[in-house]
Amino acid sequence: MHLTIGKLALIALSLPVLASSQSLAQSDLRQEQVDAIIGIGSQMRAAAEACGGFSVEELDRQKQKEKAFTASMGMTAAAYDKAFNENYEASRVKIAGMSATQKQQFCQEMKKTWQRK
Repeated sequence: MHLTIGKLALIALSLPVLASSQSLAQSDLRQEQVDAIIGIGSQMRAAAEACGGFSVEELDRQKQKEKAFTASMGMTAAAYDKAFNENYEASRVKIAGMSATQKQQFCQEMKKTWQRK
């Protein structure tokens, strides 16, 4: 392939765009991971509070671990708290809206899951 100055200039101009899109893809993946961690952590806390099986201290320790991990991925403490609280509240409301039978079945499943760990 014969490269002309025009082709080299075009390649040089496209490199920052390619690097930027790769960086954006990595950033998107990181954000998806952070979102998943917060979603699971907040849902598990709401479930644990509704179903029992964990002390407040254990739940707080787990939350702090998740918060530290998300901070290592670039999330601020305020952003973590906001996302966690929103997800937690939505999960809490959903669990509170369950019938007694649904909640009993839900809690049995959650306790089985927790025992596997």
